[in-house]
Amino acid sequence: MKNEKTLRHIIRQRSASFAIEPADFPARLDAIPRVRAVLFDVYGTLVSSASGDIGAARLEAFADAAREALEALGLSIRPSRAAAIADRLIELIRREHTRMNAQGFPWPEVDIREIWAGALDDPAGSPISLTPPDIERLATEFECRTNPVWPMEGAREILALLRRAGVALGIVSNAQFYTPLTLEALFDCRLADLGFDQELCSWSYRQRVAKPDITLFSAPLIVLAERGIAPEQILYIGNDMLNDITPAHQSGCRTTLFAGDRRSLRLRTDLPDTGRIRPDAVITHWNQMSRVLPNLPKNP
Repeated sequence: MKNEKTLRHIIRQRSASFAIEPADFPARLDAIPRVRAVLFDVYGTLVSSASGDIGAARLEAFADAAREALEALGLSIRPSRAAAIADRLIELIRREHTRMNAQGFPWPEVDIREIWAGALDDPAGSPISLTPPDIERLATEFECRTNPVWPMEGAREILALLRRAGVALGIVSNAQFYTPLTLEALFDCRLADLGFDQELCSWSYRQRVAKPDITLFSAPLIVLAERGIAPEQILYIGNDMLNDITPAHQSGCRTTLFAGDRRSLRLRTDLPDTGRIRPDAVITHWNQMSRVLPNLPKNP
């Protein structure tokens, strides 16, 4: 718990607001009736994300971020050593994905803490020994530098409205250990206070599978079924047609595409499967949810 407090402080300290870039994509505010539970994606949905695909520029930024993150822990290393650690970090992720693919997991996920421990224990360099809490600090410092995030405008208000309406709230997200801490740090309250039910939250790093694997949806849907809530009474909201809308649709849920930020909107028009699936609604700002869910209270 003490380390979690430290990590939330790091996230708040390293985070700053940045402008959203409109996606120039039309909203479609079709009403979705009888919704009793709403499950959310995180990155690009509840929080904006400035990161993009990994290219040469980002690889160079990763090396700088690794050096700065280690320096934040009081460790001074050469730029070339930092670059080697960043390269090994990416290589270990790819290697673990390949290993799990061979075992029959098409959409594997890693626990980034294990990856960082391996990247620091490099036989080709001087191994760096850190305690588990320090590895979490290092991973968080690195993440804040390589994937800056900030709450989407209106997200806090829609969560308050859903909470007031008695709607069950959960999260199904490709995530790491710092993801729930990031939400708590940036929204300045615990997930439970935002209305999220821990039993309805599914994080990829714990399941070791990532969306679009529908396995990630299984646990929340089982819990909701035990509470008498059927999949067609569950709404899933995300920004990615492949990772969010497709598996939620395949799980029987209603879906809403969040198209509020150009950088994070993923239409995946090059993939034939996503083209056959149509979200039940499309929103470009969270304040439009009152149109999609007409039974919501009118004021936060």
